[in-house]
This record gives sequence, structure tokens and C-alpha cells, in this order.
Amino acid sequence: MATELLTDAKEMLVDFLKKEKQSGSSAQEALSSLKTSTTISGISSKVDALIDGVDRRSLAFADYGPALLSAAVEETYGDTVTPLEMAQLLKDFYGNADDVAEGLKSGYSNLTATQVGELLLDDTVFPDLTKDEMQTALSSAGFDGAAVTAAVNTLYPPSVIANFSKKTIATTNCQVSTGPGSMYNSYYGNSWIMHSPGRSFIKVTFNQTIKSGSKKLFSKIQLNMTHLTSSLGPRSGYSPVNIIINGTTFKSKYSPPSAGWVYDKFNVTDLIKDGANTIQIDFVSGARSNYWINKLQLVFSK
Repeated sequence: MATELLTDAKEMLVDFLKKEKQSGSSAQEALSSLKTSTTISGISSKVDALIDGVDRRSLAFADYGPALLSAAVEETYGDTVTPLEMAQLLKDFYGNADDVAEGLKSGYSNLTATQVGELLLDDTVFPDLTKDEMQTALSSAGFDGAAVTAAVNTLYPPSVIANFSKKTIATTNCQVSTGPGSMYNSYYGNSWIMHSPGRSFIKVTFNQTIKSGSKKLFSKIQLNMTHLTSSLGPRSGYSPVNIIINGTTFKSKYSPPSAGWVYDKFNVTDLIKDGANTIQIDFVSGARSNYWINKLQLVFSK
């Protein structure tokens, strides 16, 4: 009985959309008309007739079941409605991410949790969706826990951070190794130093997903560095370093100023790759004073 009623409800919906399409209405215009039509109440009455024990959330068009609506739109408008357009339609109709995610998963079974999440975060859908809201939406859509976790970690990557303010380097989502003459600044504190030109280095390695298929997940990746060149008494020092990212020298013989901490922000979007990455700071021969570093951080922006 439940299946028959659900089929009847879908047929009523498809009939309505087909009439709208024949009159020249776009899918968006058709759904806008649907909101105020008597078709809604007709479908609701069929759903209300469902026997006790049926999951009303999944079947009830009185609750505007997104799976039902998505299927009807796809049947009526076919390939002319892209996944993004479907997301926009569902957003306009329901106004919440949970129902949009459910409709997308139902209407496009080949979409992964990450791909549904990308659609939800589109500028025209829910660009400000929080991490917790995303997790709830993908879970309510029926994706398994592992897929949801992987998608959320990809869509909301935490920063890569190496904090050199203590003797033990604090790391977030990365590993740090150091070369000869790289050590904690035990005299002044709050930093590590490199003082063996031509030998000292600091290497930061990390793994990061930056693509979903052929699509880039981030519009910008920024490298933030808090560092300085130690002074030579009243005179400025000289502590050139090469900053090498995945084998490419991004900064050559760069010596940050000596008058206090320097807060550099570098756009490294084109240098970070999908998967394993390495950022190495080499202390260059010819330095006349020590290089100090307090913090290195990578920030990923949508």
C-alpha cells in the first residue's frame, strides 16, 4: 500500500511539472508554482493515508520529501538539469542543507559525499555552511560515517601548523625535521634558530587533498611565516634562506628584516600538490647572523 501511494504521489507531481514545462516554465519556475498549488495538498492526503509504522520522513511529501521531488524533476526535465542546478532548485524549495543533500544523493546516485558537499558549498547554494552543519547534512542524506568524515576533512581542512615557540616543536597536521645547527633558541626563547650556514635546514612535510576529480577544492593556499634575521648589535643582520616547496625554490636568499618579528604571507597556491608535500627552509652559505623562526602555517581558502 505504501509503495502504491508513493507511486501515485510521484505521478501527481510529475504530471504537474510536465504541464508547467509544456507551458514554457523552467524547472525553477515550475517548483515556484508548485509551492502554492493544490497538488501539494493532494499528495499530502495520499501520504496521510499511509499505514502506521511507515517512515513518514522518507515518504511524506507533506514534509516535502526531497528524494521524491528530485526524482520527479529529473524525470520531467531530464539531463537539462545539472547537479548544481538541482541543488539550487532544492535550496529554493526547502531552504535547508539537509533536504538538499538528501535530494542530491537520491537524484544523482553517482555523486560522492565530497561532491555533494562541494555542491552545498557553492556560492549559489550554502557557501557559509559550517563544518558541523555539513556533517549533519551528509549524514542525514544517508552517506556512511566513513564517507562523511572523509568529505568533511576534505572540505574543511585544518591549517598545517608548525609552532617553534617551545623546545618541543608543536605540530598540527604535519611533521618537522631539522638539520645540523638548527635548535631551540634557549637564550631568548620563543623561537628556533639556524646558525650553521650551508648546513642548517628545517623541513615540514604534510599530506593534503586539494582536488576532487579534476576540480580544485581551494581558490587560494597561503603560507604564513613568523620569522626574523637576528641583528648584529646595532646593525642589521643577514641570514638568507631558500624556501623550497616541493622541489621548487619559491624564495631564494631571502633574509627577513631584523627589526622584530616579520609576518610574511605568501601565495603558494600553484606550488602545493594533491597528496604529499614538503616545505624546506635552507640556511644559505654567506649568512652573517642567525635565522629565527617562530611559526609556519598553511591556510587553505575556498
